[in-house]
Amino acid sequence: MQIWLRRISVNGGIKMFLSELSREEQKVFLDLACTMINADERLTEEEEIAMRLYEQECVVSVADAKVVDFEKKILYFKDKSQLIKNKIFVELLGLALIDDDFDVEEKKIIETAEKVLGISVKKKDELLKLLNRTKQVYIDMNKWLME
Repeated sequence: MQIWLRRISVNGGIKMFLSELSREEQKVFLDLACTMINADERLTEEEEIAMRLYEQECVVSVADAKVVDFEKKILYFKDKSQLIKNKIFVELLGLALIDDDFDVEEKKIIETAEKVLGISVKKKDELLKLLNRTKQVYIDMNKWLME
């Protein structure tokens, strides 16, 4: 679900973390995202929606994103602040989970991102729990709306 890629901003609008990245950081992230969504060799509706949301959030064009060597490209973020690394990881993990099918290739990409970005297994597990709770809140809200 695309809700995993969003957060509520201070003013109540919905934003992803990408708007807080520099132009170059956004460009590199979009290449990583393009690589992620092509990892399982199928593009889902949820992934298409995510890319449209990225288009709204970024100052660089999603149309310029391309599949890259993930292991090499993620190294761009190796020496960035932990805050930036965490933002990139949240977005990548959310994108990997967006279609409710965590493919083997997507898992490999996430494992690579974990290592390069300095994300511990404990921190990843905490994030997974947060994402699942967020998803459940949206499911419960939709059920409530339909009653």
